[in-house]
Amino acid sequence: MWHGNNLPSWINPIIPFGKQLKALSEQELEQLCLRLAKFKHPNPLVSIVIPVFNEEQNIIATLDSLSHTISDKAIEIVLVDNNSTDSTTHTITSLGLSYVSQTIQSVSYSRQKGLEVAKGSIIINCDADTLYPPSYIDILTNQLERDNDISCVYTKYSFLPSEFRTRLDYILYEKISGMLFRIRRLRKEYLNVMGFCFAFRKADALTIGGFNTSRPLWSDGWMAMKLLKLGKIKLITNEKARVFTSDRRLQVHGSLWKAFFFRVKKEKSRIKEYFMLSTLKPN
Repeated sequence: MWHGNNLPSWINPIIPFGKQLKALSEQELEQLCLRLAKFKHPNPLVSIVIPVFNEEQNIIATLDSLSHTISDKAIEIVLVDNNSTDSTTHTITSLGLSYVSQTIQSVSYSRQKGLEVAKGSIIINCDADTLYPPSYIDILTNQLERDNDISCVYTKYSFLPSEFRTRLDYILYEKISGMLFRIRRLRKEYLNVMGFCFAFRKADALTIGGFNTSRPLWSDGWMAMKLLKLGKIKLITNEKARVFTSDRRLQVHGSLWKAFFFRVKKEKSRIKEYFMLSTLKPN
């Protein structure tokens, strides 16, 4: 059962985070495997790339959300295991999917591995702790197919409340983040691009050299910045493409308020830069 209120209705039937393979009923497992079978197309147009590292608590929910995708496009899921020591890989294979391994410990290397092995001409980057709405794949893919002057698309996101929290707890944080989000769009929109909700053409990514694996963090924003050589960055404003991600990104700071003040302090030093021409230019 999902915690919190004000969540979209498409989330309700999704298996919740924390429910592992052994807790699934035979019927749940069988139905999930059947829904996921459509993501093993031999000649896909779209490759969904998901890095995984010790995600036994989350991967079933993420895959379940993707299994409810409504699309007639040829799609594959590319799971890249980054040295998991829990039952992540066993869970993946038990769901009828396969994975590739990346032994160099880094999400940047994992995303790059996924890019290299993906068969699709369009790459959609996801994370193993995020839920994706049914229209997500088609909305991103259609934008890239329709507009050749766009090299990268990304979507809005919200946080899923964990136990003892509600969506209301995150309203202030997301409001502040939203203001910074709009300011960055003036000059440095690539800073808004997050690794769990953006997409691009594989050929374009390979042309600019792929992910910057020398960066342990921010390889997604770096990719978006480099793709500016080939086209514009496009924010998908359609609410049907909004993803919902785990609040563990905030909980690492100890509490929501600590996460809030950390964000304010971090962005305060950058605020002037957002109104200036970018000093980070693709080369």
